[in-house]
Amino acid sequence: MNDKALRAIKQYKMLEQGDRVVVGVSGGADSVALLHFLWVNRARWNLTVEVCHINHHLRGEESNRDEWFVQKLCQSYRVPFHLFSFAASEESAVAGRSVEEYSREKRYAFFERIAGEERAKIATAHTLNDKMETMLFHLARGTGGRGLKGIPAVRGQIIRPLIGCTREEIEYYCKENHLDYVTDSSNLTDEYSRNFIRHHLVPNLYRLNPAVHRALENLSVQMQRDMDCLERLSEEAFQKLWQEDGLNQEGFLQQPEAIRTRLIEKMLKSAGTAADYERITELNQAAGRLSFTCQLGQNLFWQCRNGRIQVVSRLPETPPFEHPVPELLQSENQKILLFAGKSMSICRMDCEQFNKFKKFGKYDLKNVLDYDKINGVMTFRCRRAGDALRQKARGCTKSLKKLFNEAKIPFEKRSAVAVLADVDGVIWVEDFGADERVLPWEQTKNFLLIELLEGTE
Repeated sequence: MNDKALRAIKQYKMLEQGDRVVVGVSGGADSVALLHFLWVNRARWNLTVEVCHINHHLRGEESNRDEWFVQKLCQSYRVPFHLFSFAASEESAVAGRSVEEYSREKRYAFFERIAGEERAKIATAHTLNDKMETMLFHLARGTGGRGLKGIPAVRGQIIRPLIGCTREEIEYYCKENHLDYVTDSSNLTDEYSRNFIRHHLVPNLYRLNPAVHRALENLSVQMQRDMDCLERLSEEAFQKLWQEDGLNQEGFLQQPEAIRTRLIEKMLKSAGTAADYERITELNQAAGRLSFTCQLGQNLFWQCRNGRIQVVSRLPETPPFEHPVPELLQSENQKILLFAGKSMSICRMDCEQFNKFKKFGKYDLKNVLDYDKINGVMTFRCRRAGDALRQKARGCTKSLKKLFNEAKIPFEKRSAVAVLADVDGVIWVEDFGADERVLPWEQTKNFLLIELLEGTE
């Protein structure tokens, strides 16, 4: 173990002369071995060694036993002892997070606070076995290439000198140097995902290949090299394609897919929104469309527009419009300009006139209403919160928001959809037709015809 740890420190430039190192010590074999290794080699780099212990209060008296053990260990080495204690189970439940995930974040936050105060590096006792288990865990969850890199040897202030050592080598080191350590009883159960991997998946992999840990280490190194190359190429492409407010769409489409997906991921993460596989795939597939909009979150949108791919906080919308319909004389068309580029024609007909019109005219039945069922003044307007439409064919009432989502109407175009309402609510919606309460029936005497005039958008 000693030689492998020294080799890792040299290979990854983990330590420099005069460094202060805060060692995360749980009391288990790995962390006890790491502390001993750094202590006996402190003169090599003129190190100042300190210890940090986390009590998660997950195992009752056993957790307190571990704390006491590490404190006594620090006294024997005469090194400073930093303690962080919190109720992991209760706090994670309040936060709505898993105990594993929540505890990990709390641990590293504490490590970094201590390291920041002491201007120190943080040494954790992750081993080659931990790295292998992490790769398998990510693989089972459907990881990309980054997940197959496993645990990095160095990440910022965090160093992992034992990352090339197996658990068996570490236990032998403890035995050889007469080092006592404690055993975490929770590691003996399958309660946590990593324990299940350790107890069941890993032994079966060793059956297939007795040197599987080395095979996965080689894979990790290859993935690290490949991912670093792709990240560098992606950053170069981003700098080349970014033009003031977004990526040049034509240039984006010329990139290999591996670069395109990373550019999308970079933009999503910069916007502080989810960058999962499904979303990235959807946005990549839509990148060639001249006009495309997808809502990422509240007031946050992804759009392809005017040759740009952008993340914007709001979309260009049609100014709100509201136009009362004048009193309709029989068979007299009224033309109503809603806004520049869109006008509506509306006409009232009695039964005789409508029958003649049906014979010679071209019309869409969904744009025909029973005029006598309309209550009060009609108004053409844009949609409002709470607007809904009951379509006879569906047999249910749906909000316009749901109808627009189902019809995949782009968000920037929704405010331009014409809505006709009376005093009781929506009676007609452009492209969706009339509400069931104003539909014509066999006794209808007066009809209302609505038409979007040609040449409008």
